[in-house]
Amino acid sequence: MSIYQHLQTNLQQYHVGRFFIKLSVGGMLGLLFSAAMLGVAAPAVQAKQDTTAIKATISQVFGPDGPAAIRVATCESGLDPSAYNPISVRGSHAKGLFQILVPSTWRTTAQAGQSPYNADANTLAAHEIFVRDGHSWREWVCKP
Repeated sequence: MSIYQHLQTNLQQYHVGRFFIKLSVGGMLGLLFSAAMLGVAAPAVQAKQDTTAIKATISQVFGPDGPAAIRVATCESGLDPSAYNPISVRGSHAKGLFQILVPSTWRTTAQAGQSPYNADANTLAAHEIFVRDGHSWREWVCKP
């Protein structure tokens, strides 16, 4: 084997080795990203704390209607303030805890200047809509 052939073989092995190292590192990063997106251990604990605070806020805002409001928000968004429904309803999309249509319904509330993804603002807007509709859940798909 000539020196040239020897160098070429080693270079090919080097490139193949680098490819597998990159593939391994990329695979590990992919697995870590996937685990983070699926919400393993630590995020699940954080989510539990957040839902407890969210339920407390809903109970405080809705008062005696709090348990029903929690059931509606749980059904609508899974108590996820960042929930988004990609299906358009007359040009609006349901967003946030109570899945309020933005911009159509959202802009009719006192919270219109806030983000619909803000849990407190979404809860206050939902209560405003609920009261405006005569303590009715008619604007929501989910019922208590």
